[in-house]
Order: sequence, then structure tokens, then C-alpha cells
Amino acid sequence: MQKIERILLWADNTEETKTAAKYAFELSRTYGAKIVAVYVLDTMRIDRLKRFSSKTSGEIEVELEENAWKYLYYLEELATHEGIPFSVFISKGNFVDEILKNIDKFKIDLVIIKQSKGKTKRHEQVRDLMSHLTEYSPASVLLIDQFS
Repeated sequence: MQKIERILLWADNTEETKTAAKYAFELSRTYGAKIVAVYVLDTMRIDRLKRFSSKTSGEIEVELEENAWKYLYYLEELATHEGIPFSVFISKGNFVDEILKNIDKFKIDLVIIKQSKGKTKRHEQVRDLMSHLTEYSPASVLLIDQFS
């Protein structure tokens, strides 16, 4: 059995992330693993938002980054309260590429992802990410189904 020392938690300001965090916390307690929460500022999302806004790309990016830090610090506070080793990071770029880069950068053993209900943008992101993780990532993946 593979030793689990570092867990990547994809954070994206959703209820799905909160559910995935609960699983990550439990696995961290069980294996003594450190959790690395990564929030990706997806450049494609910034471009899409710019088309429907009078704000510049820079203004949108600053707003998204501020919200990302708030959410990451919220998760960090939950982990700290439970005595779980936890770090937070923001990456900017293509969503899938950034997750894969961070898996390598932090030598991640396990990625935890919660699938969303219905045909949402997040559901598509998870499907795309899963296909890349199974092909290109050395890390194991725990996909929590939409009914958990």
C-alpha cells in the first residue's frame, strides 16, 4: 500500500470543497498526512468573466484572488482547529495544468476531489481533470461521488 504523506485538496469556493475537506481531514488524521489546498485562478474563467463585465482582466483577477484567499484561510482555520497540518496556495493558469504542476511541486500522494451534482461547469472540470490525472499524474485520486 502506498504511503500517504501529502494530500492535495482542490479548493474552489463550493460546498463540494467543504465535503472533500472533511474526507481530507479524516485521512490526514489517519495517516498523519499534510494537506495542501490549492485554489486555481483559471485564466479561461477570467477571460469569460471579462466578456460580461466592464471590469478589466486585472480587476477581475484581483477580486477572484481576494475571494480565493478568504476561502483558503477559512479552510486553514478549520484544519488548524482540528490540529491538521495544512497549507494554502493559489496558482494562476490553465486549471488542469496547474493542478498537475502542483501535484509534482508538492510531491502529492493523493488528490481528493468531490464531484458536483448535475451538469455544471465544475462537473465538466472534474471530468476533464480526472482524465488527465489518470493519464499523467503519479498521485492516487479519491473521487467522492455526487451523493456523498
